[in-house]
Amino acid sequence: KEHPDCDFTFLVGSDQVEQFHKWKEADALARLVKFAAVARDGRSPRTKYPIHYIHMDPVPVSSTEIRRGNRLNYVPQALLDYFYANRLYCKEFVQSRVPQHRYMHSLSVARLTEQFATAAGLDANQAWLTGLFHDVCKAMPADRMRPWLEAVCPQELTMHPAAWHSYVGAQVTDRVFGIHDPRISNAIFHHVKGTSDDPLAMCVFCADKLDPLRGYDSYDLIDLCCRDLKAGFEKCRETNREYVDSHRKDAVWTN
Repeated sequence: KEHPDCDFTFLVGSDQVEQFHKWKEADALARLVKFAAVARDGRSPRTKYPIHYIHMDPVPVSSTEIRRGNRLNYVPQALLDYFYANRLYCKEFVQSRVPQHRYMHSLSVARLTEQFATAAGLDANQAWLTGLFHDVCKAMPADRMRPWLEAVCPQELTMHPAAWHSYVGAQVTDRVFGIHDPRISNAIFHHVKGTSDDPLAMCVFCADKLDPLRGYDSYDLIDLCCRDLKAGFEKCRETNREYVDSHRKDAVWTN
């Protein structure tokens, strides 16, 4: 109705042709809309419906892989930006790369980072993405993280490998997932040690340390961060330093 001069065609994959009869009101849809199927792998399933086939040169990627965050280099940047602006598939991107308990932690940190950011007048979606992706490389083996670290910040190789995921995660979020936001990269880079005074970095540092799923009472500090982000950040950092000082020398700040 909005574009009466346009002749629309609904595109589907050849796999959908085989189950088109299961679509809701398939007969009515076939009368209302022109359908065309992209013949993946040269397959052209038979159907009683008037579906036209379109040739497609083979592409080594599937929609399932895209939804899992793989081979995103085949996705136009404008579409990736749309994914992140509307929170589409983002959770699946992270879930496919970390254990379930780490995924639940990431979801919780995303919510808390957004809560802190909203209270501080910051961009809520930017904060949610930062919290969601902050540990995306936590499960990456050290031997796979090392080349990233050597290329980007070799001085951090002296840190315990448990802390490497923050530095590598900042790069992977940008280069692999296509979230080209320097504030998000900076916040993820500094989220383990709390060494950035950017407000977004403060939000995710505090959210990571105060995540209710960690099992200790963090209500008062969460409340402080909502009322005064800077004061809450300093208190979280002080508490974290005390924790580290009470452990062995090679300990890293809580992850």
